[in-house]
Amino acid sequence: MKKIIFIYCIFLLASCAAVNSSDTPESSNNQSKSNISDPNKEIETNQAKLLGEMPFPAGSIMHNDAFIVGNGNSWVGRIKVTTNLNVLQSFAFFRDEFPKSGWILLSSVASERSILLFHKADRSVTIEIQAPIMSMNSKSLITLTVGPKSFK
Repeated sequence: MKKIIFIYCIFLLASCAAVNSSDTPESSNNQSKSNISDPNKEIETNQAKLLGEMPFPAGSIMHNDAFIVGNGNSWVGRIKVTTNLNVLQSFAFFRDEFPKSGWILLSSVASERSILLFHKADRSVTIEIQAPIMSMNSKSLITLTVGPKSFK
């Protein structure tokens, strides 16, 4: 079973690479120009296509070191987002907004490094919120790790 899942992941990654390599330089250039001209809109424009029904604070910026397999409401992986909300405000945002999208809060700890654990259907998400180590512009670094819900 693990071998089948591994092969499936390789196939998905290869498919994503094939789709990205078929982009023309012109469309890639226009895309990078639009991100440069308004970087604060990045997560808002990609959210529905890429991340599905996961709410994020307005003005959030997704880091480019994301590891995402799939898209929409079935993706798994890890993303990092920065926001201008402080750690406690970010904690309150996710605690209050994720349930509005059907996520069920299983556990949470509010501290300097806050953690929330949600599940929905056959997936779970761990949200880790902390103050960024070196940043003048953002107040929170948020890491979301999404995977299949474990049944044992």
